[in-house]
Amino acid sequence: MENMVESAKATVDHFAPHIVYINVLSPMSVNCDRVGTGAEAPKAKDIGILASKDILAIDQISIDMVYELPEKESHALKECIESREGLHQLEYGAEIGIGTRKYKLTEIK
Repeated sequence: MENMVESAKATVDHFAPHIVYINVLSPMSVNCDRVGTGAEAPKAKDIGILASKDILAIDQISIDMVYELPEKESHALKECIESREGLHQLEYGAEIGIGTRKYKLTEIK
């Protein structure tokens, strides 16, 4: 996990400030991008599309929005994130200065 964050930081350091990050939180399931057409139907609803100039802030708000979903929608995703220590990426990213975990959500309709 830390190697992935360090790799991302090298990319950010090289290309910043010419990067915009976009996270698409469309109907989500744990295996939707790994199983193909045989994947289980998504349980988490469409949350929306997020954009930011800060890689860590956008990932933090994405996690926060998933964790705010009802348990029946978020359980499998949270279990997958936590069992793989996915939250450590956010902690380590803040530690090495890739971005900030603080964010301000501005809704655009």
